[in-house]
Amino acid sequence: MRTVKKEGFTLIELLVVVAIISILAAMLLPVLSRARERARQAVCINNLKQIAVGMFMYAEDYKGWMPCNYYAWKNGPADNLFLPNGSGAEGWGNYCGFGTIIINGYYGNTSLPQIFYCPTFSPRAKNGDYSYRHEVSDWKDKTYVNCGYYMLPCVKDSPIDNWGRNWNMRDAERWKRAIAADRSAFDSTYVGYRHMDGFTVFNALFFDGHVQSINDPSRKAMCATMNSTTAHRTAWRWIHAQGGYTPSFTY
Repeated sequence: MRTVKKEGFTLIELLVVVAIISILAAMLLPVLSRARERARQAVCINNLKQIAVGMFMYAEDYKGWMPCNYYAWKNGPADNLFLPNGSGAEGWGNYCGFGTIIINGYYGNTSLPQIFYCPTFSPRAKNGDYSYRHEVSDWKDKTYVNCGYYMLPCVKDSPIDNWGRNWNMRDAERWKRAIAADRSAFDSTYVGYRHMDGFTVFNALFFDGHVQSINDPSRKAMCATMNSTTAHRTAWRWIHAQGGYTPSFTY
C-alpha cells in the first residue's frame, strides 16, 4: 500500500517559526534603532561642522566679530535665527541674530539651510514645530524662526556696542569656548530628544571647528528655567569644560 506524502506545515510548526522570527526581531530591533540613531548623530555632527564654516567665513570678513543676538544677551536662549522688528528683539538690520550669516550668503544663498536642524531633535520637538519643514515658511515670511541648535549668546558681560557686535572669534579661541551645541543639551522640556541610548549625548561645536559628542547623564547642561541668563551661562561653562578647557572667564 502506497502512503500519501503530507504537504505543507502543521499549525505547531508555523507557530514555532513565528516564535523564532519574533525572538530574532526583538533582538535585532534595538540594534537597528541604535544604528539609525548613530546615523542621525553623524548628520548632526556634520551639520555643526558646516555651520562652523559659515560662521568662520563671516568672522573673517568682519574682523572676527559675530552677529549680535540681543534676545539671547538679555534672556539666555540663543536658538533664534530671526525675530521681527517690534518684538523687543533683533530684526534683519538691527541687532541681527545668526540669520545674518545666512542672508549674507555664507551658506551659498539666502534660503534657510537645513543644516540648522538636528535630525534627532528637530522633527520631534513640539510636534515638529522645530523642524526644517515647519520653519522654512516662517523664514520666507520673516517671522520668528527657531533652529535645532543654540549658539553661544555672548562672551563677556558688557554693553552691546553701537555696531551691534556681540562676541569675537578671537575671544572664543583665547578662552577655548564651545560656540554652538544641540538645543536638546539645554532644554529640559526635550530631555528625550538627545542622541544615543538613554538620550544622554549631545553634540557641541568648539572654537577650532571640531565637534565633540558629550555624554551628560546627570543633565548638568540642562536649564530648569529657559529664560535665565544665569542658568545658560552656567550650562555653557560646563560645556566649555567638557572640551578639556578651564572655564576661567566671565561671560
